[in-house]
Amino acid sequence: MLHARDEHGPQLMYREQLDTTARLARQVQEEKDRLERAYRQGHPEVDKETEDAELEKLKFISGQVAAAQQVVNMLVANDAFHTSKDFIRAPSPEELAMRNRFYGEVYHLLVTIEQSFRVVLCLDTLSFKRVFANFRSFMEEHPAFTKVLGGGGIVLGGLAG
Repeated sequence: MLHARDEHGPQLMYREQLDTTARLARQVQEEKDRLERAYRQGHPEVDKETEDAELEKLKFISGQVAAAQQVVNMLVANDAFHTSKDFIRAPSPEELAMRNRFYGEVYHLLVTIEQSFRVVLCLDTLSFKRVFANFRSFMEEHPAFTKVLGGGGIVLGGLAG
């Protein structure tokens, strides 16, 4: 027989990964805020190429954060539903197995989001401009892919790596 920790292992892994991803999301949001301030205030000491690259990075990060927030909203709502449901009655073994598969999959989704956040934080602005240009070309060539990704911000890590 499984112990409670074993039965809920994928759910616990999901929640730990959600916390890790949230920490990176906050750092990306700080970078987004910094870029927005710089854009509003302007900075004459920066050349036009860097300024353009910062604007592209701001646009990308804005889409990335919005897409990640939508995904997380759905995941958290799903998790809250199960937590509430389990308050009164424990899930059946079949339901628990199905949930564990779900939590295992969304765990990997959160890892992907985390990795994409790490990449966008590590790329210097001018390198980002080059990567973003390649990303944009790919998205223009594959419009169906763009629709599936809701703009594509989450997959920068895969394309940049």
